Amino acid sequence: MKKVMMFVFLVLPVAVVLPNATPWRDKFKNVDHAKLEQLLGFNPRLELIEDNNPDVVHQGGPTLYIHGWLGGKDAKNVRSRCNDSNRVPGDVVIFNFPDASYWVGQRVPYWMPLSRSNFAQGLDVKTVLAVVKVLRDADIPVSVCRAHSRGGAVAEKIVGILNNPSDEWKKGLSDIEINNKERLEILNDLKVAYLETPLKNVDLVIKKECESKLAPLVYVFPSLKPFASETVPNFVKNKVFPVLTSYNPEDTREPMDYLKDWNNLDATVVLHFQHGDKKVPNDDDGECAKMLLAAKPHNTYVIVGNDGGHDDGDKTIAKVAHVLNKSQGCSYLNKPEALSAGDELLAKAAMLNADNVEEYVHDAHKKFAEDNQKKKHSFVSAACFSTGFATVIASYRNRT
Repeated sequence: MKKVMMFVFLVLPVAVVLPNATPWRDKFKNVDHAKLEQLLGFNPRLELIEDNNPDVVHQGGPTLYIHGWLGGKDAKNVRSRCNDSNRVPGDVVIFNFPDASYWVGQRVPYWMPLSRSNFAQGLDVKTVLAVVKVLRDADIPVSVCRAHSRGGAVAEKIVGILNNPSDEWKKGLSDIEINNKERLEILNDLKVAYLETPLKNVDLVIKKECESKLAPLVYVFPSLKPFASETVPNFVKNKVFPVLTSYNPEDTREPMDYLKDWNNLDATVVLHFQHGDKKVPNDDDGECAKMLLAAKPHNTYVIVGNDGGHDDGDKTIAKVAHVLNKSQGCSYLNKPEALSAGDELLAKAAMLNADNVEEYVHDAHKKFAEDNQKKKHSFVSAACFSTGFATVIASYRNRT
């Protein structure tokens, strides 16, 4: 009798106090994949990656990871991030865009349907909205959005569309069976959005790529600069892309323009740029940050990093993700070093507003450029010293 009483008083309260911390795992089994494929016309291969790290506190709902161009849910960089509690804490929902690459062993890409690439335009936007729709139908809230590169551009658009839909997108939302009530509920579910080295301006990317490829020609023939900066980019955008891909040159509203529609959004937002980004130019970082802070001045953090480039932004975001997720009731790694790693970054970002953020971004890039130059000089000096020292030693040995 005493053992029974002990069980009632000790074990039963624990069962009552500790409910299922990850209810979305069971609910994910009820996601209507057939409906998702019907809405989109292709199978995005929706998947839930479970984080079973005992140091992770699960809250709110899973993170929705939105991959970049040339990537896919099976790509090594996506898998390594989403399986790392420090980089993306908690359970993660991943999926494929229509142009996602397919991989052998997460290392070797063997296929990518380039003709379905539309660079964050209609079908990409529709894909994410449909994914969110079927998740919500299964009672799974998307509490954290982690969007990288092209995925960042899509995130810029979908939040703007859900927050302030145009007449065109009101119809688009209706086609995906998202009514006005659900639209507002999806926005309310979102607690934190991370825009990691996001694509901001497709025209600028095309221009910079053309200029880079034609730089040797322009160096020899400077008069061809307008040809490289205007004629060729316009030809690529208006003639080449529409033939090879699903890109629509008539859709002229750039991804970062949708940030103007982020006004009154309750979610916490991190906008992160990497210095020396070779895939998404840094030229308009300041302008993009100003747009976001003008529309959403509160709980918005703009951070510039210098971790290696376009695909290394997760290193900086990992420093701030845990404390921000925790503050918003989302999953986080419950370790003191993880929760305090971004204190300095967040304190600096908290002082930024639409009036001073462009200067901050400019100064940050300038400082990182100087730091990188110093490191380069130090490396060259060290290499020269090592070479010279080795030469002296060799000469001495030859004489002896």
